[in-house]
Amino acid sequence: MQRAQRLFAGAASAASLRGAVNVLAHLSGGYTNDNFLIEVEAARYVLRLGSAVAQALGVDRHREQRVLMAAADAGLIPDIVAFDAASGDMLSRYVVAPSAADQIAATSGAVV
Repeated sequence: MQRAQRLFAGAASAASLRGAVNVLAHLSGGYTNDNFLIEVEAARYVLRLGSAVAQALGVDRHREQRVLMAAADAGLIPDIVAFDAASGDMLSRYVVAPSAADQIAATSGAVV
Protein backbone atom coordinates (compact mmCIF):
# COMPACT_ATOMS: atom_id res chain seq x y z
CA MET A 1 0.00 0.00 0.00
CA GLN A 2 2.30 2.70 -1.30
CA ARG A 3 -0.30 5.45 -0.99
CA ALA A 4 -0.79 4.55 2.68
CA GLN A 5 2.94 4.75 3.34
CA ARG A 6 3.05 8.18 1.65
CA LEU A 7 0.24 9.37 3.94
CA PHE A 8 2.04 8.02 7.00
CA ALA A 9 5.21 9.89 6.02
CA GLY A 10 3.27 13.16 6.06
CA ALA A 11 1.36 12.45 9.27
CA ALA A 12 2.16 14.43 12.39
CA SER A 13 2.45 11.16 14.31
CA ALA A 14 4.52 9.46 11.60
CA ALA A 15 7.00 8.08 14.11
CA SER A 16 4.31 5.74 15.42
CA LEU A 17 3.27 4.67 11.90
CA ARG A 18 6.45 3.07 10.64
CA GLY A 19 5.37 -0.57 10.78
CA ALA A 20 4.04 -2.75 8.01
CA VAL A 21 0.60 -1.88 6.66
CA ASN A 22 -1.77 -4.84 6.89
CA VAL A 23 -5.00 -4.55 4.95
CA LEU A 24 -7.72 -6.20 7.01
CA ALA A 25 -10.78 -5.48 4.88
CA HIS A 26 -12.19 -3.48 2.00
CA LEU A 27 -15.01 -1.40 3.48
CA SER A 28 -18.15 -1.23 1.38
CA GLY A 29 -20.36 1.78 0.93
CA GLY A 30 -17.96 4.33 -0.53
CA TYR A 31 -19.47 6.13 -3.52
CA THR A 32 -16.51 8.16 -4.70
CA ASN A 33 -13.64 6.52 -2.80
CA ASP A 34 -12.21 3.15 -1.89
CA ASN A 35 -12.01 2.59 1.86
CA PHE A 36 -9.95 0.01 3.71
CA LEU A 37 -9.59 -1.07 7.30
CA ILE A 38 -5.85 -1.30 7.90
CA GLU A 39 -3.63 -2.13 10.83
CA VAL A 40 -0.21 -0.69 11.63
CA GLU A 41 1.65 -1.68 14.80
CA ALA A 42 -1.58 -3.15 16.30
CA ALA A 43 -3.48 0.14 15.82
CA ARG A 44 -6.39 0.26 13.37
CA TYR A 45 -7.12 2.98 10.87
CA VAL A 46 -9.44 3.67 7.96
CA LEU A 47 -7.58 4.43 4.77
CA ARG A 48 -9.59 6.31 2.16
CA LEU A 49 -8.14 6.39 -1.33
CA GLY A 50 -9.53 9.19 -3.44
CA SER A 51 -10.66 8.45 -6.98
CA ALA A 52 -11.18 10.10 -10.33
CA VAL A 53 -14.94 9.89 -9.72
CA ALA A 54 -14.69 12.48 -6.94
CA GLN A 55 -12.68 14.77 -9.22
CA ALA A 56 -15.23 14.35 -12.01
CA LEU A 57 -18.01 15.30 -9.58
CA GLY A 58 -16.12 18.42 -8.56
CA VAL A 59 -15.43 17.45 -4.94
CA ASP A 60 -13.37 20.23 -3.35
CA ARG A 61 -10.85 18.26 -1.26
CA HIS A 62 -9.31 21.40 0.26
CA ARG A 63 -12.70 22.48 1.62
CA GLU A 64 -13.44 18.91 2.69
CA GLN A 65 -10.16 18.82 4.62
CA ARG A 66 -11.03 22.00 6.54
CA VAL A 67 -14.52 20.72 7.38
CA LEU A 68 -13.34 17.27 8.46
CA MET A 69 -10.50 18.66 10.60
CA ALA A 70 -12.97 21.00 12.36
CA ALA A 71 -15.39 18.10 12.92
CA ALA A 72 -12.58 15.95 14.32
CA ASP A 73 -11.39 18.79 16.58
CA ALA A 74 -14.96 19.07 17.89
CA GLY A 75 -15.07 15.34 18.62
CA LEU A 76 -17.80 14.66 16.06
CA ILE A 77 -15.77 12.22 13.97
CA PRO A 78 -12.65 10.10 14.55
CA ASP A 79 -9.28 11.86 14.48
CA ILE A 80 -7.86 12.59 11.05
CA VAL A 81 -4.28 11.31 11.11
CA ALA A 82 -3.35 12.48 7.61
CA PHE A 83 -5.08 14.09 4.65
CA ASP A 84 -3.76 14.66 1.13
CA ALA A 85 -6.06 17.15 -0.57
CA ALA A 86 -4.33 16.66 -3.94
CA SER A 87 -5.22 12.97 -4.15
CA GLY A 88 -8.18 12.81 -1.77
CA ASP A 89 -6.37 10.18 0.29
CA MET A 90 -7.13 10.28 4.01
CA LEU A 91 -6.15 8.29 7.05
CA SER A 92 -8.36 8.38 10.14
CA ARG A 93 -8.48 6.46 13.38
CA TYR A 94 -10.79 3.44 13.33
CA VAL A 95 -13.50 3.55 15.96
CA VAL A 96 -15.84 0.68 16.75
CA ALA A 97 -19.23 2.25 17.31
CA PRO A 98 -22.86 1.66 16.39
CA SER A 99 -24.03 3.32 13.19
CA ALA A 100 -26.22 6.41 13.28
CA ALA A 101 -29.15 4.24 12.15
CA ASP A 102 -28.54 1.85 15.06
CA GLN A 103 -28.44 4.76 17.50
CA ILE A 104 -31.68 6.25 16.17
CA ALA A 105 -33.43 2.88 16.38
CA ALA A 106 -32.17 2.32 19.94
CA THR A 107 -33.36 5.70 21.20
CA SER A 108 -36.62 6.05 19.29
CA GLY A 109 -37.80 2.48 18.86
CA ALA A 110 -38.08 3.17 15.13
CA VAL A 111 -37.08 0.62 12.55
CA VAL A 112 -34.45 2.19 10.32
